Amino acid sequence: ETAEQIALLVGLRPTQLPELNITVEVYPTGYATHLPRDLQLMVLDEEGETVMQAIAKSTKNIQLEFSGEEGESFGVKLSLDNYSIIENFTI
Repeated sequence: ETAEQIALLVGLRPTQLPELNITVEVYPTGYATHLPRDLQLMVLDEEGETVMQAIAKSTKNIQLEFSGEEGESFGVKLSLDNYSIIENFTI
């Protein structure tokens, strides 16, 4: 079984201050051209609750967009089969 390699990209873009547009994107790296099937991308609120979710089918990337203000926190959770990882961010 080969390891799946993916990259997580988080982008911030000012819109109408104090709000920022936040983009969370996952895409394959290495030789892969598509994400692993059933890879889940979730955005978590400050309490760790899932507020947005996308699931890869036979896709080249998955992306979620939302807005937030400076000082707010959110998490990004990636999950595949029995494995998951959470990264926390503060705007």
